[in-house]
Amino acid sequence: MRKLVALALALCMALPCGALAEEESVPQAILAATGSVAVGENTLSMEAPFGGTIEEINAQEGDRISQGETLFSLDTVAVYAPVSGTVRGILAQPGDSAAVVAAQYGALLYIEPDTLVMEVDQSRAYDSEENETVHVGEEVYLKSTDDEDRTGVGTIVALGEGTFRVEVGENNFEDDEVAEVFRDPDYDNETRLGRGTAREQSPLAISAQEGCVVEIDVTDGGHVEKGEVLMQLGAGEFPGYVAREKTVTAPVDGIVASVNAQEGQSAQMDQAVLTLCPYENFELSVLVDEMDLDKIALGARVYVVFDAFAGEMLEGTVKSLSASGTRAASGAQFEVRVSLPEDARLLLGLSATAYFMED
Repeated sequence: MRKLVALALALCMALPCGALAEEESVPQAILAATGSVAVGENTLSMEAPFGGTIEEINAQEGDRISQGETLFSLDTVAVYAPVSGTVRGILAQPGDSAAVVAAQYGALLYIEPDTLVMEVDQSRAYDSEENETVHVGEEVYLKSTDDEDRTGVGTIVALGEGTFRVEVGENNFEDDEVAEVFRDPDYDNETRLGRGTAREQSPLAISAQEGCVVEIDVTDGGHVEKGEVLMQLGAGEFPGYVAREKTVTAPVDGIVASVNAQEGQSAQMDQAVLTLCPYENFELSVLVDEMDLDKIALGARVYVVFDAFAGEMLEGTVKSLSASGTRAASGAQFEVRVSLPEDARLLLGLSATAYFMED
């Protein structure tokens, strides 16, 4: 009874003085019930855009979120440049299946290595037992047969029958330079291992057998260093091969209703990571005794007074009445949901009293 009187006083204070004489204009509350702000039906499920590991979750349950704010991001598998060189021919685009592109073109992209390569003929070595054996990974020193000032340093990368291959690093050779290869950095003739021609390497195919292309981090014709990230891959394939961003942002203002995953956890494509409740979808949940159900009408006007907003009332309507009740000392109680106007001050769990009005 005290709550109904309080409502009447609040309503009278909100009306112009002249309206007090018109008693029939003052709305009458027929029932009061307490409850709290709850999540409505129209929540937004924020899902993983592709399969992968959840890298970071930037929001927690109950957090206020603004439109455009980052909610979470997925980790991707980086494809690194195995050599330094120039990117030649990017055949994949964001959204593509890595396996499909690799099968069709033989690679996702190509790199033209900076280093030269030389096939060394061991028959041109200085005749000694020691020079007959070379090892993969061994560092060697090269000097041009035309100009002793043109030199280079290389590494033996493969062995053949009477030959070995050198990957030439630092050098000042000209195109198709013929050079002799030595073990000794001072080019002692007794350490000569053979002779060959330094040539540009064939473009190196960069490929992957699974995953979807999330982003390309290089440009065609651009230079990359060994170990630089070329592209990012996600698990699975994009529907329709349409790329999705690895970072998920809030489409509207609201509150995080629940967080359904953890950082470092694997997520499937379209798996719900968190639930966002827009401010416009908040509802007031109250329990009404079974003896008062005849006073509840769907669509009826309800005034809501929040403990946290002294002297203020919000207006809503009866949205739903539960078809099943819960037992209480006074009998069964049924949940009634009341719609609330959009208000950024609302928080989940905020206490309020609902005053149900006559039709």
